Amino acid sequence: MDIKLKGSIILVVLLGALYYAFPTYRAYQPGVDPQTVDNKVNLGLDLQGGMYLDIEIQVDEAVKEILRRTALELEDLLIDEQVDFVEVRQATNSLILEMEARQKNKFGNCSLRSFPGAV
Repeated sequence: MDIKLKGSIILVVLLGALYYAFPTYRAYQPGVDPQTVDNKVNLGLDLQGGMYLDIEIQVDEAVKEILRRTALELEDLLIDEQVDFVEVRQATNSLILEMEARQKNKFGNCSLRSFPGAV
């Protein structure tokens, strides 16, 4: 492709972009109400100065959900490692695992890999 043709295409695209961007530039000048300018690009919250988020976390519910997920993961791990256990149940802020004493070594080996600090 000829260099003059490439330069002409670039110039036309640049002039078109400036033509369509000018109303937006004019709308956000000091002393101009952006609502009165036609054909401007509407700025999102990130370009208007951001937004304010107020997030509340219900800690008790979050802890219960984490314990519930951990109990399920623990049950799956025990089944995968073929460790016999009676039950995994959720107490107030902890998990209780019932199993026979002879299974403790088997549990200790698999829990140390997946749940540090569990034993």
